[in-house]
Amino acid sequence: FDLDVAPAFFSLIGMPGPTAQTTASIRDEAAVCSALQRLLGSDHELCDFTFIVGEQRERLPAVRAIVAVRSAPLRAMLFDDKFRTCERELDLPQWTPRAFRHMLEFLHAGAADVDAGTVLELMQLADFFQIDELKCHCKAFLAENLSPDNVATLLTEAVRFNDESLRTKCKEFFLANARVALQSPSLCYLPEALLCELLSDNALNADEWGVYQAVKLWSEVQPLPPLLQQHVWVAKGSCSSPAACLDERGALAPAVVATGDLEDQADVELRHASAAQITRAMGPLRCVRLGQLSVEQLRLVRADGLINEAALLEAALNKLDGREPPE
Repeated sequence: FDLDVAPAFFSLIGMPGPTAQTTASIRDEAAVCSALQRLLGSDHELCDFTFIVGEQRERLPAVRAIVAVRSAPLRAMLFDDKFRTCERELDLPQWTPRAFRHMLEFLHAGAADVDAGTVLELMQLADFFQIDELKCHCKAFLAENLSPDNVATLLTEAVRFNDESLRTKCKEFFLANARVALQSPSLCYLPEALLCELLSDNALNADEWGVYQAVKLWSEVQPLPPLLQQHVWVAKGSCSSPAACLDERGALAPAVVATGDLEDQADVELRHASAAQITRAMGPLRCVRLGQLSVEQLRLVRADGLINEAALLEAALNKLDGREPPE
């Protein structure tokens, strides 16, 4: 054929000419996702692996190859010789079945409808199993749905992830909503340095009594320092109150001896619980501006025994003299 005539001829007989597209793009991702999602439901008998999740030991089916190709840590777990001989099951008691099921949905079908209360754990799962796409989705949702109840936990995670943008957003939200955020149980799991950073920020929107109560709550759930993990013994008569067992830097005073040997400490009494709490709280307590507490509040602080008498006396005298409390 003449080259000038050939395109018209092919068009006439309904065939693509030499210059037409030679590759057909055929896609149906929705159908694939739907089919893969059924593997976790009605077609679960086609799965070849079972995760046993949570304290309830709920059995969650999965396709070994699919989860392995989506997550490097899971691939190392599922294709290690140890797991090949354990009847194709893996026990993961540290996660909840609800969050883990959503992770499996995302791995198999690329989609999951997750309730707001589960997103944080799902993000932690995604981080642990190195599923970056899922982690990004969870982080974006949480950043847009901050609350006084979840902001402390998410701030801790942002620091752990070294995510400066999320860290800044969480910190600003916390400071602005501190009156409520300081009462959240999640505050108790903030690292000490991060808690001190928040409490000492001038933008903190909370009164000093709320700050003190938050520090007291935080100190009650912290693990013991290594020095106090055995026992803390306080010599009789040497400490007038638990707070007096610490020096001005928060270190144990010479009268306090850490030991488990009672025979060598015949003239001592055990006060380890109160002394341990003081030691844990000492750093954050420095952020409490005692001079801004009322006289009645100072009495309550004294009864708690977390702050030494000298500091309380100075705060009370400043109030009586009408002097500005020191920063």
